[in-house]
Amino acid sequence: MGAACSSETGAVLVEPIGKIKVRFWDASVAGMPTKSALGRGIALAALIELSKADFELDAVPMGQKEGLVMPYLPEVHTADGMKFTELGGIAMVMATSYPNSIIAVKSPKDLGVASMAAIKASEIWNECLPIFSSVMNASNFTQENFDAMKKKEEEYLKPIIASFEGLCSADGKLTSTGTSFGEVVLWWALATYQRAKVPSCTPLPPKMTKLVARINDLPEIQKVLKGDTVFGSVFDLIVPIPDKFK
Repeated sequence: MGAACSSETGAVLVEPIGKIKVRFWDASVAGMPTKSALGRGIALAALIELSKADFELDAVPMGQKEGLVMPYLPEVHTADGMKFTELGGIAMVMATSYPNSIIAVKSPKDLGVASMAAIKASEIWNECLPIFSSVMNASNFTQENFDAMKKKEEEYLKPIIASFEGLCSADGKLTSTGTSFGEVVLWWALATYQRAKVPSCTPLPPKMTKLVARINDLPEIQKVLKGDTVFGSVFDLIVPIPDKFK
């Protein structure tokens, strides 16, 4: 499983690994108007659509923990028995599983950049989710929460966005295609923050703005954003801060 580099051609060689299984908590059993209550639902749905994945869904009733690695995270199981829960790893697996899709990479250089972007975007999400305004804390978001969010933006998020801006080409691409798995995961994180009007992402720097806009415009992404996904309607966990802090 995975990717290897050919010293003769410079191409990324992949060994397709067949059908994947996607396991996730089914929130509809708890009376929610969606199958997936997961904040990563949009990202995972986007990767499925863009990769044209051959997959099966395994919906686990929300609250059930038996048989799940981490109950609140979706899992991707590959045909060879491997299980992945971290979004960056899931994105890499799907790109190498479906090498003819637009999320696949075309060179070793692109593989390195896309992997870095996927891992860093997942890190950004994990770092910011407990601090930013979200569906979990918006109703009791305090001045202390707001101050912590501003500090996280200034000291953590802004420098990372500036680094990606420096890596982007003038037309807003990190890789030769501009639609690699890493760019899709990065798009998900930054577009989520834009919809929530996070100040450091509203607006983004010029090249990052182009990256997000280009992926936003893909037909598969538009389909996901309209709620037409394998999970049904999905929603953002990050939400705008309460009006009194604006």
